[in-house]
Amino acid sequence: MKQTGTVQTKEALGILILCRKECYDDLFKSGDELIKYLKKNKYKPGSENCHVLFGEACASCGVGHGHATTVAQTAAVAPTAAPLPVGPKVMPPVK
Repeated sequence: MKQTGTVQTKEALGILILCRKECYDDLFKSGDELIKYLKKNKYKPGSENCHVLFGEACASCGVGHGHATTVAQTAAVAPTAAPLPVGPKVMPPVK
């Protein structure tokens, strides 16, 4: 019998945390809060402000995520092309 991905995921997670579930209670609560926040704010991966929204969601759940603010700040600055290095002058062919 083939299992669906969700069932396999739940089973694998259950095996990994066997006898240690209480150690992960806060992690699961934070994950649930993160998902609620993202759904409430209509988070869409790849959208223009998805990094900012994800950073806000992490902050609201007490999870630090410095990468989101870094990406948001650097995305506003347009990259400039660096000048090509000056190479040696080529000698004309000998006749």
